[in-house]
Amino acid sequence: MHHLFKKILNENLKSSPKFGRSDEGSNKLGEILRERRFLYFTKNGPIEIVFNIKHYLSAFILSMVFLFKIVQFLLIGATTFFNYLTFTNNQVINQKFTDSEIETLKNIANDVLN
Repeated sequence: MHHLFKKILNENLKSSPKFGRSDEGSNKLGEILRERRFLYFTKNGPIEIVFNIKHYLSAFILSMVFLFKIVQFLLIGATTFFNYLTFTNNQVINQKFTDSEIETLKNIANDVLN
């Protein structure tokens, strides 16, 4: 079925390498990153869109910065949370009396004084 569909399309569609279809088996990096042009016809006139190596490099760099910032945010967030837990734990350990013990001692002192 797939071969029949491909045969019908190849017979009815005309194309050339100039307009985007490359030769079979051409997987060179230069061929992949070559300049691509698209022409769209609108009521106000044609619009040409061009993708060249600058666009591919800037998209790659932007995605690397984005991934780095996400990893950085996760690592800094995790270390900050760990530091907060450690600080809170140290404060609890270093307290001589808990809040409930302080209230109990105040009540005992008030009972003795009254």
